[in-house]
Amino acid sequence: MRMQASHDLARERRRAGDGYDQDMEMTLAQMKADFESEWILIGAPKTDEALNIRGGTLLHHSKDRDEVYRKAISLRPARAAVLYTGAIPEGTAIVL
Repeated sequence: MRMQASHDLARERRRAGDGYDQDMEMTLAQMKADFESEWILIGAPKTDEALNIRGGTLLHHSKDRDEVYRKAISLRPARAAVLYTGAIPEGTAIVL
């Protein structure tokens, strides 16, 4: 319940143009809802048994992937994940 209240407050602050707490824990569903078609940097990602990311601490977000990577380098989190919250266009090659 605490995470939901924190998320609601952050959403209201974002709508008001006041920003949000970038060290806030959120679920992946909340991040996808708030930052549609953006790259997100998640610190201390929480995973399920299959290692699918379920949430974590939102450290940064941007429509510019390189900006998120630069932020990850500057923050140097011990554990982190970078995800894209939008649909990947058809015909896009992905290199792992």
